[in-house]
Amino acid sequence: MARIRTIKPEFFTSEDIVELSPLTRLFYISLWCEADREGRLAWKPKTLKLRYFPGDDKSSFESSVAELIESDLVKLYEVDGDNYCWIPSFTEHQVINNRETESKIPPFNDQEWSTTQENDASGTRESGVKAEGKGRERKGKEGKGTRAKVATTLPDDFSLTDKMREWFGKQSDFFLDIDKTTSMWKDSMLAKGYEYKDWVAAWRTGMNKAHEWHLKSHGSGQVVQMQQRKRVANGFAAGFEK
Repeated sequence: MARIRTIKPEFFTSEDIVELSPLTRLFYISLWCEADREGRLAWKPKTLKLRYFPGDDKSSFESSVAELIESDLVKLYEVDGDNYCWIPSFTEHQVINNRETESKIPPFNDQEWSTTQENDASGTRESGVKAEGKGRERKGKEGKGTRAKVATTLPDDFSLTDKMREWFGKQSDFFLDIDKTTSMWKDSMLAKGYEYKDWVAAWRTGMNKAHEWHLKSHGSGQVVQMQQRKRVANGFAAGFEK
């Protein structure tokens, strides 16, 4: 059940928030409406997609889900086979109506909290929450739970896989060169010493940001021409494949 929530002006200039793509920021806000008074919600990405982003592209939404999870602004966990999400900074920034129903979702077990987690957007971390049941942190989409990964620098053997190329190809409005853009992204990650738990998710985020930057740095007329050329090229390719 969606609920009325508030948003502070400083949210938009928070260091952790400005690093997120626009769609990921909006997805994060949508979780506030879904969360109960303790900042907990059932983790069902497919349901969230239909409820809050019915008109948005599926692959873009999935990239935003992966980016938000990687940001550590939310914690995913499993209790007795059910998947949940907890927003650590929720109770600090939301004014809860006294009439709002008490949470029926078991809390996140802070004893399972990975030592690699960074502070959330507010710069604080809620502590002292004990689990009810067999709670454990998990990462990823709906389905099987796994232990939290450890953030590392970009692996030396990181390279494009067939699935990554397939994902890139499905972005109908992308007209970047995947190999050149990926090479530039890798150089940036290494130069800045970034650490991530899921480097494929980080790569998807990087490609989305590169695409956004490209759109901003080129005039709308040139963008349309490039999109038209891509559609023509795809048409030729489809013809050769028949």
